[in-house]
Amino acid sequence: SQISSITPGVAADKIYSKVSPSIVQITDGTYTYGAGFIYDTSGHVITAAHVIDGLKNISVILSDGTISPATVVGSALHSDVAVLKLAVSTSLPPVTMAADNSVAAGEAVLAYGHPYDLMNSLSSGVVSQIHRFVNTGSDTNEHWLADLIQFDAVANPGNSGGPLFDQNGNVVGMVVAGIMP
Repeated sequence: SQISSITPGVAADKIYSKVSPSIVQITDGTYTYGAGFIYDTSGHVITAAHVIDGLKNISVILSDGTISPATVVGSALHSDVAVLKLAVSTSLPPVTMAADNSVAAGEAVLAYGHPYDLMNSLSSGVVSQIHRFVNTGSDTNEHWLADLIQFDAVANPGNSGGPLFDQNGNVVGMVVAGIMP
């Protein structure tokens, strides 16, 4: 009788199929610097501010192979969020955003990005804790990020700016920092 009450695991394959069209690569035309995701039908893309910081030419590679120049609509390095506007229109679907504060410690999550140029990679884990504060700067450029979600899914350089999904495929956060031993 106890076995019938066990909730099955995350259907990562179904979530991957659902969200893949909405995930993009952020590039300068030569290198992929990170990931991002289509936010709305107006061509706005969200990524991490540190991914685009210092880039002179920003292009976005969409999941259908389209390459679009992008302009920065807004960027806040101290919250590590940037909004880009695509120069070309797309019919690719935006992600679905989860309700605020919809994730809790112990819940399953999926991180999507392009670690080390391994495009369209998905990793799974659990939320370790919420409302973390992390110093992401250096001695000369110190700044803190507030209200972060700590999770244990694998995330490496190239995952930055990529979405963090809940077990329903809704965005609960964005990969912005890693903890180094």
